[in-house]
Amino acid sequence: MTTYTSLSDADLSVDKPITQGKMRALRDNPTAITEGVANAPKIQTAALDTNAVTSAKILNGSIITDKIFNNAVTSDKILNNAVNGDKIESPEFGSSYNVFQWVGDSPITTNTGGSFSDDEFQSYAINSNKSLSCSVLVAGVIKVAFQHRSNSGTTYARIAKNGVELAGWNTTSQTFVARSLSVTVSVGDRIQVQHLVTSGAISYLNLAVIQSANNTFCVA
Repeated sequence: MTTYTSLSDADLSVDKPITQGKMRALRDNPTAITEGVANAPKIQTAALDTNAVTSAKILNGSIITDKIFNNAVTSDKILNNAVNGDKIESPEFGSSYNVFQWVGDSPITTNTGGSFSDDEFQSYAINSNKSLSCSVLVAGVIKVAFQHRSNSGTTYARIAKNGVELAGWNTTSQTFVARSLSVTVSVGDRIQVQHLVTSGAISYLNLAVIQSANNTFCVA
């Protein structure tokens, strides 16, 4: 790299001779600055004109995450269809984030008896529905969680993937019982939570959610 030579006020004072070394420094110092030589002054942000740095001057992969301000990239800066599934973080088993919620603190109820129906598809729950469902957008491992209880008799609940039961529970408790399951999912999988109850009773389903250890948009 080019050598940077510091020139002091004394070097350039009145009656000081113009030497070959000083002239070489005047020639080489600007080049050393642009090369980023260790002892050379650094180019400051204020020296860069607005829009002076274009995408053609930025290496692929050179801007890392901690160089981007929080909320700096807005939706109007992202091309349509530019973000595909493999650019979205995969869910990991855990309960740090509710990445999807069917039911909050207000439980849904059903008085439906009989058997579970795999052909029911409900993207968002309403009262008197016994089957909740969502579709997987990003492969990974999710946690499916809910609470259920009965006012009398026995309430049955299960978690299913693509219509196939993964786990099932039943209780006669009149206070909510928490259930959860780790589920490995692929893109397009359908996750269901279903509940029903013995004849003449009511089943309550509460806090039915999909959870992940990381905050990712993985189901809808």
